[in-house]
Amino acid sequence: MTEYAPQQAGDPFARSRAYFGQMAGWLAGDEAAGLTHAELEEQSGGRGRELTRRLFQEHLGLRAAVKVTGRRGIQVWIPVAPGLSYEDTRSWVEQLSKTIGGVVPDLVSWKWDVRDRGGLARLDYTQNVSNKTLVAPYSPRAAPGAPVSAPIAWAGSRPARRPAMCCSRAGR
Repeated sequence: MTEYAPQQAGDPFARSRAYFGQMAGWLAGDEAAGLTHAELEEQSGGRGRELTRRLFQEHLGLRAAVKVTGRRGIQVWIPVAPGLSYEDTRSWVEQLSKTIGGVVPDLVSWKWDVRDRGGLARLDYTQNVSNKTLVAPYSPRAAPGAPVSAPIAWAGSRPARRPAMCCSRAGR
């Protein structure tokens, strides 16, 4: 997985501010002016997700990685400092999930059943439990098409209708 650059001294949000300035410049430029509404929405959404990722990374000092499970899910892996208890990390993950859900409620559903979510994501902090089996990266799943659990780059983490599209036959 890609390593992140270490935080710089001084303003921890300097890179996010610069990226926001680039976004604003792009929106005011000729390239954005030539896009359809749907194209503009898609590209703005991707840039907005990147800005959000940068803000979380810089504000919370998160150094996370994303992995598709090879089925329906996407997992975010966040390294933790030594010495934290299981209960500390479990509680923090729950708080983080609920905070994200509060910031972007139009993207998150807390309903368990996929059919009841209306296409929204479920931030399932309840997966962070003891004795829970997680699929290791690059593991094929026992399912039609042999989907594979695989890390993905943050830049490639746009909303996916079917995270299981990573499969051994496709090699991606």
